[in-house]
Amino acid sequence: MDGAPVRRPSLTVIFDNQGWAAPALSALAVHPAGATAAVGAGTGFAPEADLPGVAAAAGGAYAATVSQAAKLPVALSLALSEVRRGRSAVISVHVPSAAPPPTGPHHPAPVDPGQKEESPWPG
Repeated sequence: MDGAPVRRPSLTVIFDNQGWAAPALSALAVHPAGATAAVGAGTGFAPEADLPGVAAAAGGAYAATVSQAAKLPVALSLALSEVRRGRSAVISVHVPSAAPPPTGPHHPAPVDPGQKEESPWPG
């Protein structure tokens, strides 16, 4: 080996729901009638970061953003063609925002965090 960098192109697909629901979902699981439920809090990312554009600017990657499901197969095909030619590719796929879980009589209550559950994992 002569010390030259080894180029291994990759395809990265980002599933972008334009937000982060984990904090709100965690709060609702513990306090379903708390302040989060009252205000419907969630974290949105607006304006969104152009992550494919960053990859293109930083390393010359093929970049695409897809907002319509029907256009995803073409975007993936183009990206794979670029990867096969030795160029990395980044595709951001806009997906619907995560919504808090449904509540009501047809949905089980959240598990009490102090309740011991049986784990499928040993130990």
